[in-house]
Amino acid sequence: MTLFHDTIKLTFLGDLMCLEPQVVAMRRSGSSYDDIFARVKHIWADSDYVMANLETPVAGMAHRYSQGQMSFNAPMDFLKAIRNAGIDFVSLANNHCLDRGLGGLDATIRCVSDLGLDSSGAYLSEEESHAVFVKDIRRVNVAIVCSTYGINGYDASGLPDELLSRYPRLSSCMNHR
Repeated sequence: MTLFHDTIKLTFLGDLMCLEPQVVAMRRSGSSYDDIFARVKHIWADSDYVMANLETPVAGMAHRYSQGQMSFNAPMDFLKAIRNAGIDFVSLANNHCLDRGLGGLDATIRCVSDLGLDSSGAYLSEEESHAVFVKDIRRVNVAIVCSTYGINGYDASGLPDELLSRYPRLSSCMNHR
């Protein structure tokens, strides 16, 4: 029996987002969000671990679904389709993370966790934000660090106090773009 594998296969995907036309089309057609990934998921099917950037909040209908061109919020079914497509990890650190405010970000973190997806880049507490995400993949420890250049609609001087208390270094990072 082999105790250590010589290689692991990691797959890095790009941005996963759900634009307003997708939300409307899915609602009208009754199609499944799984259909979005049906023709491509075979590409990473033999990977040991698949990572992507979740470029949208998943905050529920209460926060209004994606509206307009650059303000996102996807339904939970979109996130389920991501999981069903074999994606293991999503980065939550991106310029759209606060498209539905801090409440939307919190809802997204909880939805991702509830579905059993791994994530990093956004947290419910300052304490959680200090931990580096490490995944054991076939006995190889892989650390994943997620960051963003900024947050749409905010500059360093306009960040909500609650956000700064959770991410105390955020303001100084945004000042050095």
